[in-house]
Amino acid sequence: MTTVSAGQTLTIAAGQTSTGVVVLSGGGLYVNSGGTTGAAMISSGGIQYVSSGGTASGTVVSSGAMLEVFGGGTLLAPSIQAGGIFELGSGYTLSGGTLSAGEIVFVASAGSALSQTIASGNQLYVLTNGAATSTTVQSGGKLTVSSGATISNTTVLGGATFGMGAFGTAVSTTLSSGVVYTLASGATWSSGIVSSGAFATINSGGIARNATIASGGTEWINAGAVASNTTVLAGGSQIVSSGGTGLGTILS
Repeated sequence: MTTVSAGQTLTIAAGQTSTGVVVLSGGGLYVNSGGTTGAAMISSGGIQYVSSGGTASGTVVSSGAMLEVFGGGTLLAPSIQAGGIFELGSGYTLSGGTLSAGEIVFVASAGSALSQTIASGNQLYVLTNGAATSTTVQSGGKLTVSSGATISNTTVLGGATFGMGAFGTAVSTTLSSGVVYTLASGATWSSGIVSSGAFATINSGGIARNATIASGGTEWINAGAVASNTTVLAGGSQIVSSGGTGLGTILS
């Protein structure tokens, strides 16, 4: 058994195979193109990188540890324990499924997450230039969108936590009953739906376009914010504060 301690790195090159590597805090395991690891154990503070053409099978990621895979890399049956971090590097797409209990996923620049369910205790962070499509955030789950990141076709259920940074972009986001959402300065929200019992606030510098406010839903436009082409259904509310702007609102 090979152990990688703090300050050490182990690189698995083309044609090499290593099984049962233990990576301690501060250590790093690098799987290059053509390299293969099996049953690696990544301890808290340790990290494993899987490059394009590399393969990692049966990696166990402990709480506080991280596994990052890049486009063209292959993961087979990884085990992400509660508090473990799975980072989607450039060119890698995580498609389908529900995250493991307590799993934390970072979508890095040019990485993407597709059709993920964020259950209670799970966290999905979409970093600058990362993307997430068709995400469902359940009660107790958390979705955080950084500046410059993009999400689309997202459903946020009551009891979930949803935050979006300045200059992030959200397209076709549905806010379910009980969701309170604040659009930050510089962020853009397009074709969103505010369901009955949901509340969306557009802060100064935020831009909302083509939203639909259902009966019992509320959109609040603060000073310095802009909402355009909003459709307010019967029983829905759009409140425009002094200094806020509502353009082309349709009362249906």
